[in-house]
Amino acid sequence: MLGEGHYVRYDESTAERLLKLCNKLNSEYGGKLGNIRERSKDRKELEKRLAEFEGIGPKTVEIFLREAETVWC
Repeated sequence: MLGEGHYVRYDESTAERLLKLCNKLNSEYGGKLGNIRERSKDRKELEKRLAEFEGIGPKTVEIFLREAETVWC
């Protein structure tokens, strides 16, 4: 799919990482990002749950929540 989308800089490791992220989202949250929010009692827990995804660090969590805030509020 990455190749079809002309993402030439991405290799097989990127595809494998995306599959791992999707598998975690599917298995733990029914495939819905909104479920992560619903299962979190507060922002701190939401940040923790997001950071549990492989390769997601504090800066990515910060950016994600900033952008998601306009949709979730």
